[in-house]
Amino acid sequence: GVDALVRLAPRPLQRLIGILACLCCLGYAGLFMVASYDWVKTLFVAGIGAEDLDHFGILQAYIAVVVPVGFGLVLLRYLEILVNLLRGRQLGLGLADEAAEASKLAGEEAGENRP
Repeated sequence: GVDALVRLAPRPLQRLIGILACLCCLGYAGLFMVASYDWVKTLFVAGIGAEDLDHFGILQAYIAVVVPVGFGLVLLRYLEILVNLLRGRQLGLGLADEAAEASKLAGEEAGENRP
């Protein structure tokens, strides 16, 4: 949706809107990364076993670690986009293009596996 908004704007404003949108996304990802880190830290302190896996010694915290790691990766991706925006290599966030490419690749892989 943000990329659609960027493309509707006049060319001189596209870069500015993209930078503002990227900064908002960076703030969002950073906030959730910190909050999820605190959540995982609390789960470690609580020592609650994961349902159906606690008899193997697996805690909920082990599974939940993926959340702050995932938001950290999102943060890195938005930092990369911000650098590209500031250097003039792209106008918007470019995420719609990534989704289209991923869908295209998934379709090609599904077609290759057919007899």
